[in-house]
Amino acid sequence: MNNYLNFWKQMIAVKLSEEPVATYLQNPVVNKPIVTFLGEPKFVIHDTNNFVRARIYALNHPRLGKCLVTTGPVILLNDDESFETLNTIYKHHIDIEESMTV
Repeated sequence: MNNYLNFWKQMIAVKLSEEPVATYLQNPVVNKPIVTFLGEPKFVIHDTNNFVRARIYALNHPRLGKCLVTTGPVILLNDDESFETLNTIYKHHIDIEESMTV
């Protein structure tokens, strides 16, 4: 795993222990939609509320469609750069295609 992902995994862990994210996690969303994206996610700490968010080019966001998206708070980051927010699961477009052909 690269240093970029390690850094953001650590930041996400720190932010999840802080309010108000910890409060949101008490009521998890089930059956989250899966959004596919192109390229690499760019993680940022959002100035307004201090959450870790991602900027991605989404292909099928349920509300925004195909466009550049700044996600909600990231709560899980995987080694393959897929990640989860409070309401949605985000996966690379290629990962979805490969899993459908197996």
